[in-house]
Amino acid sequence: MAQIAHRRARETRAGGGILSMIAVMALVFGGLFYAYRAFTIGEWNWWDSTFAEQPQQLTIIDRGERIEVAPGDPLFAELTDALNRSISAGYRFTSTGLSDPTWERMERDGVMIEAIYREPVKLRGGVQPTERLLLLLGGENLWAEQALFRSNGDRWDRNPLAVNTVEPVRDVLARYGIGQ
Repeated sequence: MAQIAHRRARETRAGGGILSMIAVMALVFGGLFYAYRAFTIGEWNWWDSTFAEQPQQLTIIDRGERIEVAPGDPLFAELTDALNRSISAGYRFTSTGLSDPTWERMERDGVMIEAIYREPVKLRGGVQPTERLLLLLGGENLWAEQALFRSNGDRWDRNPLAVNTVEPVRDVLARYGIGQ
């Protein structure tokens, strides 16, 4: 009887050792994965895609017509929230650059939202901080839509980020009869 109890205790320790080793390996690999992502992206909370910045100025560009939206305007708050939700829904890098004629056509025929911030804002995923964002919602004769451009000065970065959704912004503009 004592031999059976001794054998069971030894088997339990051996099984527990394997399970402990697997748990430790999972923690080590998980920690290495987390650290690798944190160091390569430069953000410790890389899984959080929330964007909640408040611009100091918003401009709607509707087929060449510029509509300034002041911070006290109800549209400003709704549009800021919609823009933040669109950016928070995710984006990806693209290698699609825009030529000067395409850029001019986009300004003439497109519907866009320009947001200017007091301080450079940080987007997730290793994107450099930026002072201005321009969200292209679409337009006539444009192959690109749902593109997010960045700028730290007078010139826009011609390689946009592709935003996963612009529906929150389109919905707000549609309620105000803009961009139809």
